[in-house]
Amino acid sequence: MINTEPNSPKASSKDMGSDEQRQLEKQSEKERGEPTIQELIAICKEALGDEVEADFEGMDLPEAIGYAYTLLLESGENPDELLAEKGFLEAE
Repeated sequence: MINTEPNSPKASSKDMGSDEQRQLEKQSEKERGEPTIQELIAICKEALGDEVEADFEGMDLPEAIGYAYTLLLESGENPDELLAEKGFLEAE
């Protein structure tokens, strides 16, 4: 019998709802020390203002990185530098 409790380590991702799966992915990112969407939003808010936070609603991390890159570039910021500094892009 498969344990389908969302908080159980044996539960598979297909047994969970998308919100629960997204929460586990965020937790895993933090445990691995990978950048999170919240950190990405903080970078954009610092450069562009608080109003950009709502724009990231419902995005996964790769989509949010692309969106942040575009926002920063269009506002005259250097997205390569800002995002690489925080671990979202690899520095050249």
